[in-house]
Amino acid sequence: MMFGRSFALLHLLVSPLSSLAVYWMDEASPIVLSAQEAINDEHVKKAMEYYDKAVELIPDVDKLEHPQEIKMATEIYHLAGLMYSYAREMGTVDKVGKESNLWQSVIYFEMATKVDPKYWPSYANMAAVLADVEESGNHLGKYEESLEAYGKAIELLESGEATDPPELGSASGMRHTLGELHYRMGLNFVPGMFEQDSVGEVDYEIKLCTSRLGSNKPCQMLASNSFHTALQHYPGHRDAMTALAIVTADATFGLTDPTHVRSLFDSYAVEFEDSLVGELDYNAFSRLRQSFDHAMANEGRSGYVLKTTVDCGCGTGLAGDVFRNVSETLVGIDLSPKMIEIAREKKVYDSLETGDIVERLMEHKPGEVSLIIAADAFNYFTELDELFAAMYRALAYGGYAIFSLENVPAAMESRLDEHAKDWRWQFQPSGRIAHRRSYIEKTLKSHEFDVALYGDLDGFRTEKGADVRGHMFLLKKNPPANMKLDEL
Repeated sequence: MMFGRSFALLHLLVSPLSSLAVYWMDEASPIVLSAQEAINDEHVKKAMEYYDKAVELIPDVDKLEHPQEIKMATEIYHLAGLMYSYAREMGTVDKVGKESNLWQSVIYFEMATKVDPKYWPSYANMAAVLADVEESGNHLGKYEESLEAYGKAIELLESGEATDPPELGSASGMRHTLGELHYRMGLNFVPGMFEQDSVGEVDYEIKLCTSRLGSNKPCQMLASNSFHTALQHYPGHRDAMTALAIVTADATFGLTDPTHVRSLFDSYAVEFEDSLVGELDYNAFSRLRQSFDHAMANEGRSGYVLKTTVDCGCGTGLAGDVFRNVSETLVGIDLSPKMIEIAREKKVYDSLETGDIVERLMEHKPGEVSLIIAADAFNYFTELDELFAAMYRALAYGGYAIFSLENVPAAMESRLDEHAKDWRWQFQPSGRIAHRRSYIEKTLKSHEFDVALYGDLDGFRTEKGADVRGHMFLLKKNPPANMKLDEL
């Protein structure tokens, strides 16, 4: 894909200029016209020769004074760069000649940006020549340099400082172009995932994202951010949707590390309820209680008070508050000490425990818990096997567990099913994990849980004004046959 001005005739300049400017421009204009004619006749090598001649006539950068000179010199360098990059696709040279042409293309694009540092098309096209994952074997494999060039093109366009920006209303307008640039940038963060003959091995990708780019984030995370941004600019970009599905399926990066989660919620604790309920319209805790009451009514246990309820990821106590009247003893667990402090002030819980959910559940005696609740608390887990094992151990026979989990957007779900058929979860732009229903059910079955109730929880909160999909599971730990149950 070419960005910006393509092989179109340069406009003849008639504004009065200095004699030097008139001389070189008058000399260059017919040569560029000849190059265009050669392109139209598919005489690639001849067109390259004409552009080389036109470039030789351009004065040194510091001698270009008039805007018309700067514009024409920039466009000649840019078109020469496009011509040399175009030759890579024509099959008219051997491998050595192709690489030489690509480097010459980079040189011309660099010259264009020296004449006009705000000429975004030269940065974008130079990036594609340096590394273009979609043009396997037709680029230089310089992924780091390519990322820097794409970044410069994006910076110029997003800041409004770019020379000749795309028209807002055109088919390849600003949003479309930004979407494409972010998409291609994303590909270059993880070339090994999309290009068989790239140098994008794992060690290289780790080095790329931690040293040269000065980032402490995994390359896959940076790629997913780029693909997500591409879709924000250009929602119809099917390739960006597919790439996002591939790079985020079963990903283990993100905010799943306990240290990061603890730090996040410690800093968020004071504003937590106002933000979650007031701004994001969060309602999972109340919908979990409604589902629980419905299930208890079906079992003829309406109004039944359970001996011990454990609220996993209790936060400031939103879920604990709505389950208080069905719990004789209510225990809250949270990773964040700041959240626990606020929950303690509410006096909703009989006891509060700070720490990892799995570790704290394992500290309870086997079978001493009647009910486990978790409202939006398991979205920072990837694998659920260890968590479900700890839940099963803690629950009494006949006990229940009810929890919510995030689900992927519907359009993304179909793309994941197509391109990552065995996916189990997906890393979300928010940093949370969205789990696949079939994976959850398969893992629950392996721990002998019965799913007493499943329900969609779509719209349990919003993200940038849009409803987030979710789902709810009510589990029961059924006893072995003929086993007499004690009171829960």
